[in-house]
Amino acid sequence: MACVLRILEFSNADKDWLQFVVRNRREKELSPDYDLVIGPVANDTTLPVIDDYMDGKYDQDEAVKRLMPQNLTDQYAFLTEKALSFLSFERSEEF
Repeated sequence: MACVLRILEFSNADKDWLQFVVRNRREKELSPDYDLVIGPVANDTTLPVIDDYMDGKYDQDEAVKRLMPQNLTDQYAFLTEKALSFLSFERSEEF
């Protein structure tokens, strides 16, 4: 029997991504509907725009427009033990 993960992936910071981030910020916990979420990172660069959107200073279209020029890297959020079980340690390096 194959072990299938429930994965949610966002290719960019669009309206769906914004709604997901805002919902999780308001609820203070990540969605239990997924094992793994992949998408642009919501970090110190994006938070002012997201906060302004949540405060009603921008509508959704304006918030997404302001997020688009930002060079957002992807993050992987492993939300369940099942998702974590797919990770394996390869090596470590000292710097």
